[in-house]
Amino acid sequence: DTGRSIPVSPSWSAQMRTAILYSPTDPAARDHPPELAPPSRCCSYVGRRGGGPQAISIGKNCDKFGIVVHELGHVIGFWHEHTRPDRDRHVSIVRENIQPGQEYNFLKMEVQEVESLGETYDFDSIMHYARNTFSRGIFLDTIVPKYEVNGVKPSIGQRTRLSKGDIAQARKLYKCPACGETLQDSTGNFSSPEYPNGYSAHMHCVWRISVTPGEKIILNFTSMDLYRSRLCWYDYVEVRDGFWRKAPLRGRFCGGKLPEPIVSTDSRLWVEFRSSSNWVGKGFFAVYEAICGGDVKKDNGHIQSPNYPDDYRPSKVCIWRIQVSEGFHVGLTFQSFEIERHDSCAYDYLEVRDGHSESSNLIGRYCGYEKPDDIKSTSSRLWLKFVSDGSINKAGFAVNFFKEVDECSRPNRGGCEQRCLNTLGSYKCSCDPGYELAPDKRRCEAACGGFLTKLNGSITSPGWPKEYPPNKNCIWQLVAPTQYRISLQFDFFETEGNDGVSSPERGSLQS
Repeated sequence: DTGRSIPVSPSWSAQMRTAILYSPTDPAARDHPPELAPPSRCCSYVGRRGGGPQAISIGKNCDKFGIVVHELGHVIGFWHEHTRPDRDRHVSIVRENIQPGQEYNFLKMEVQEVESLGETYDFDSIMHYARNTFSRGIFLDTIVPKYEVNGVKPSIGQRTRLSKGDIAQARKLYKCPACGETLQDSTGNFSSPEYPNGYSAHMHCVWRISVTPGEKIILNFTSMDLYRSRLCWYDYVEVRDGFWRKAPLRGRFCGGKLPEPIVSTDSRLWVEFRSSSNWVGKGFFAVYEAICGGDVKKDNGHIQSPNYPDDYRPSKVCIWRIQVSEGFHVGLTFQSFEIERHDSCAYDYLEVRDGHSESSNLIGRYCGYEKPDDIKSTSSRLWLKFVSDGSINKAGFAVNFFKEVDECSRPNRGGCEQRCLNTLGSYKCSCDPGYELAPDKRRCEAACGGFLTKLNGSITSPGWPKEYPPNKNCIWQLVAPTQYRISLQFDFFETEGNDGVSSPERGSLQS
């Protein structure tokens, strides 16, 4: 099922401090990222195969973080560590303990088949099998380390993180910049190499700042002393609004003037430093901080709690001020909602106000596990505040917002023949009494028949007092409570005559 979610964030490699990044699919692109294949086993090809999407099979009991990262290791070109050509110096394979039919998973690679890029054998690699992988019994070893490391037999087969060796090999394999790193703390700082003592020529560094989804990054340069040139051609620091080198450019800086603070539009920033001159300057120093909320000025978009769909962090206060085009209302629909439940929403909550400040009219304060009803502002502005305390954390919320259009106020009333009812984000047609919507949901046709239980009321032929339409067959069932009788009085009666069928006189009929 290629629609399943994998328990690994889109920036899994960034989390593990490599320089390899996965990006969302561009439908127009010729290259394709990995995608889930129908689950059968836990496997993937090693490296790129063909011109289409790279299939990854995540079978039963494989949908765990470490196992998925292991398979993604194959995707980027990693073989199993225990199949290296030099493995016999480090581990022993106990072949008699291997399950029948699984022997191929323990075959040793030839020297010409694999290149370890000078990295030593890594017992801690996420690509290494555990001691009893594909064993005939849980207590029977299939792989045994041959020597101790720091006085103990090394543990093998961990599936919690990329090892230092995995990261080093990935950086070499993909020729990642020699300096820079991935920064994931909610606050931090970084600087050019050797700051403030001056950087060298021909430096290339990349910092990838990644905070939890739903948050933004504010980046401040507190010191800037780079060689100044026209268009910052030689030495520069470049900031991009995203997760890779082709993300939208926010600025290229050099010289000694401090840039204005930069706020990301999402949860990631790409900062790249290059030097090509021999001019010696102090370099730069920058600090960043993760923030949630902010001013949102656009006609549609998506807002979610920090770290959604994982549990939000404790002690968060996030305020969003939404503004759509003047003359429109703000529509808000909830896609998901799970906030700590409390009778008065005293601990964790989402508060929505009809305006642009905390003093605006309160629409509602929400918590619990049921999605709130859709919300429509009375103006072009809406104010949201999310608060979490220091204890219980839940998955949070996700909402879509958009400018609300009243289709029924247009000259054609949305194409409705009789009545138009505006709804949030859409509209629907309805009909006058005695009529029903035609199949096109726009026109109205005469309606008739029904099951009536009221103690009194009236019945009319379709379209009355106009002539009834052709080809109608109407049946009314009138049901009164036990011990009651039904009295039917005709005030008007005119139908096409037919021999043998009598017409009731003006008067009453009783059951």
